[in-house]
Amino acid sequence: MDILDQPHVFVVAGDITKIECDAWLLPTDGKPKIEPHFGPSVGLPDGGVLKGFTWGDNEQVRRWSAPGSRPEIWLGRIGTLSTADPKPFVEGLRAFVEEAARVIKAPAGRRPILAVPVIGGGKGGMGSHRGALHHALYNEMLSVSKAKQVDIVFVTKNRKAYSAAQRARRHVLQTELGGDKARLWDFGDRSSGLIEKAARVAALARDEELVLFIGAGASAGLSEGGGIPPWQELLNQVADEIDQQGVIDRDALQRHDLRDQAAILARHASGESLGQVVRKHLASGAGRYTLAHGMLCSLPSAENVTTNFDTMFEEACSSVDPQEPLAVLPYRPVTKRRQRWLLKLHGSVASEKDDLVLERSAYLDAPLRHGALYGLVQALLLTRHLLFVGYSLTDEDFHRVAHEVRMARGGDATTLATALTLFEDTLISEVWPDVDAIPMAEPNDEPTPADIMRAARRLLVFLDLLGFETANQQAFLLDNVYEQMLPDASDAIADVTDDRKLRAALRALEERANGHHGDGWTEVWELLRRFGAESAEFGAPN
Repeated sequence: MDILDQPHVFVVAGDITKIECDAWLLPTDGKPKIEPHFGPSVGLPDGGVLKGFTWGDNEQVRRWSAPGSRPEIWLGRIGTLSTADPKPFVEGLRAFVEEAARVIKAPAGRRPILAVPVIGGGKGGMGSHRGALHHALYNEMLSVSKAKQVDIVFVTKNRKAYSAAQRARRHVLQTELGGDKARLWDFGDRSSGLIEKAARVAALARDEELVLFIGAGASAGLSEGGGIPPWQELLNQVADEIDQQGVIDRDALQRHDLRDQAAILARHASGESLGQVVRKHLASGAGRYTLAHGMLCSLPSAENVTTNFDTMFEEACSSVDPQEPLAVLPYRPVTKRRQRWLLKLHGSVASEKDDLVLERSAYLDAPLRHGALYGLVQALLLTRHLLFVGYSLTDEDFHRVAHEVRMARGGDATTLATALTLFEDTLISEVWPDVDAIPMAEPNDEPTPADIMRAARRLLVFLDLLGFETANQQAFLLDNVYEQMLPDASDAIADVTDDRKLRAALRALEERANGHHGDGWTEVWELLRRFGAESAEFGAPN
């Protein structure tokens, strides 16, 4: 399967220093001075001037980290300008992509993935003109990604900036592409079908009906060395540590179910429990998360479930909403109304308890030992619509959950969930008549690693489309620095006048609400916050 899809520009809310990619751009100046947020990435906990580094004449970008490290860090000599002209920042973006694309080699099956922040949106000089900046950066990303055949991740630091980036996308879609989504989200010969499916799933999310059910595939990652290793690879690493004397027959071990492999390894572990050994092996990825988790966190799903041990979803959410902590059940309960939460069914590496569900006996005991947690999953299946991401439809957890709900529903054939899969299975509807499977690629009985990589990339593009379809694209409306996000009437976009009228009405409401709190005013402030009122703002500026 050749790469038929076009290069893509992803839009995600998150922390560029933590998100999976091949290389990311760290904007700086001629000294070079590193801002505190980026400092730890280059060994400066509080930021400051990078000692021993000097720019060459006319040099705009340079790789700072060791070649081939993942991700590579590239410094961009962007400068600090007091300007309303985004041109210098666009030029810095282009220089980074051109140089990084020239030297970075991606694994077979995908293009290089380069991450870029909102260059110039903080101390770069365009903090008061972020609307024009978002438009200019996004347009340049579209152009240079195609010219250099790379994927670009446009990383915004909070919901307001994410909203502005999605609005910049919408402007391009409406004014330049005639509303043809296939020109921004290319799925090859599956484009029309996948775009239609995305619209249906997005409608569920907007109606607050969608619950994410996140499996191990979301943690695998696309970068070499990125993400959590697949289960078999992880168990192989654990076996290397536990069985240094070569007592265990490795070939025979791998012929057993993964849960039985874990049970065998647990019996041979000494000094540390199997869970402790697994925690140690997963610790190397702590603090980082995959692009898939960044995409999932950007979706408006308040209720989320996972069987993963890692903390990638938690990291992604805290990067976007640091002042709106994610409740992690059963470890950190929901403490306030409308708080986003994640239910961890199989334990967490962040827990002090040795409660990872690894062996078959632990799988079998889990519903009995944690009946309340599984009861919550059943309630979600009965009252919401689950979106399974990173799961194989052969996964036993998937079968168990679905079977219990079928029993509760008394044979009702209504679709109870949607599953995003990598490859099409022509018989899947017979096995799962009540699950809408959305495959990313054609059937493949023996997919190569490159085939899997390509299908996984397409799934990311699908999640990116869901992000666009579900994003609140008015979250910046009451912030003057995004004034240019609302085009002039000459741009002939139907909702321009409505947006400006809406902003005027909200401004009047905000003025009336000042000084009022409690009772119904709490709801008023919640509404104003959704539209970017600074007095009700959360998160860091971007």
